[in-house]
Amino acid sequence: MPDILAIVVTYGKRKEKVLPVVKRALEETDFVVVVENAIEWEGVEEYVSSPNLKVIKTTKNLGSAGGFKLGLEFAVSNVPEGYVVLLDDDNILKRGVVKHLLKRYAWLLDDRTVIQIARLHRHNAVFLKRYIVKALFGYYDTDMIVDVKNIVVKMLKVLKILDRDKEVARLYPYVEKFLEETKLILPVSASFYPPWGGKLFNIKVVKRNGFPDERMFLYGDDTEWNLRLKEKGGRFFVTGFEGIVDLEDSRKFKSFAEDRFEFFRERNLAYLIFKYFNTLPEVLVYNLKTIIRSGLDFKRILEIIRAVKSLLE
Repeated sequence: MPDILAIVVTYGKRKEKVLPVVKRALEETDFVVVVENAIEWEGVEEYVSSPNLKVIKTTKNLGSAGGFKLGLEFAVSNVPEGYVVLLDDDNILKRGVVKHLLKRYAWLLDDRTVIQIARLHRHNAVFLKRYIVKALFGYYDTDMIVDVKNIVVKMLKVLKILDRDKEVARLYPYVEKFLEETKLILPVSASFYPPWGGKLFNIKVVKRNGFPDERMFLYGDDTEWNLRLKEKGGRFFVTGFEGIVDLEDSRKFKSFAEDRFEFFRERNLAYLIFKYFNTLPEVLVYNLKTIIRSGLDFKRILEIIRAVKSLLE
């Protein structure tokens, strides 16, 4: 049986992205599972042949939650022991990164620990670079989805009273070089950097925590899985160095019409707040942001409330 199994979820017309991802994963791991989530082209097996490749096809798009659930179900059924790395269909593993992490940190990867392989080149990864500097100097962010403290910091920045980002940015080039040379991993909160792509963990974690909640479909489904594991004693780390290169900036591409993407985002974030936090500042700030984003569309707000209630039942 494989020691390292990679799971890749793809959908739609993503041939040019997913093929190099799968080929690199076959080089860097022992076995690759590809979930073809209602794809609109011939399929991976038409272009890649390997005894270490398993393709699972669906006729309906199950979202990231349903796709990774299918892959993990296969892993649990077929890999009683070993490690899993999850990849989006535009995540190219850097050569040697998974084997390096397992060689150095396998002792840490028990049934409650996840290492997130970072993507530091992304334009929207500035927040992660900032966190790495703060974490290295002993400052850790909270697990709040709506962090009131960070809102205050942003207000101070706008008022030009304090620009913490600017100060941190001065340090990052030196910290980046240090972390690249030492290959350290740093502790993070469960909700700070939760994407499916880049998760590395022992298969025993799934047996402890269960599968992704397919009802969430997409957006926040990865955070929910992390928060659920946190409640069961989970621990989370992120690499201080880049281990994955994205072929695409996720901010510029959405798999659904904008309004449906926004619906899943609003519904799932509300669900996470009410299920895992339910503190007054979180609820008040989130509801205010929802009302503003909706443009006072109370019909849409009611739709989201009903959908959240259905998930909570």
